[in-house]
Amino acid sequence: MPDKTKPSSGRRFGITAVVFIVSLIFFVPSVPYRWYAESAEFERDKPQLYANSVVKALREFRERRGSWPAKLQELSEAKVWSAMDDVEVGEDGRNMVVSNYYYRYFVLSGDAVGLWAVPLGKNVEMGSTHYMLVGRLDMRHWIGPPMKKEDAKLIVPYPTPAQFALLLLKEQRVAVERPVEKKRGIFGR
Repeated sequence: MPDKTKPSSGRRFGITAVVFIVSLIFFVPSVPYRWYAESAEFERDKPQLYANSVVKALREFRERRGSWPAKLQELSEAKVWSAMDDVEVGEDGRNMVVSNYYYRYFVLSGDAVGLWAVPLGKNVEMGSTHYMLVGRLDMRHWIGPPMKKEDAKLIVPYPTPAQFALLLLKEQRVAVERPVEKKRGIFGR
């Protein structure tokens, strides 16, 4: 006679099948979510350069006020940021962090400014170091590999050619933006 105190093999199989199905219901959606979460974290940690937006904001500020801002903080107060959110301006107002890039700003003599952009974060190797010498109408731009922490002392207003070489920064050609003059007729109108 079968012992009714011990579960039968059919019951055991049914409970195992239910547990297996429930575990599949929770496991299957978790795999794509984990992939999504990892890719979202990777994108969030990837350095995104906003140097063109910063240069455009600097030039717009200069057009409005007639001079370069003394500090980057003045740009955020003048509301000239358009494409950038979450701008963290440093205490001295000359540096900021945006999208895993550290920006350092210097007002130079001769109606020009210097701007460094150095990648930060876990994926620093995906970014590149930039130095821009920005004038009212023209710009010179140097690009190189990500800067090492020990090279941070080389962030100076205007680096020498030896410092550019030490950081492996190479000058890039930049298209010059010239204001378009209105054509005048015969009588100067």
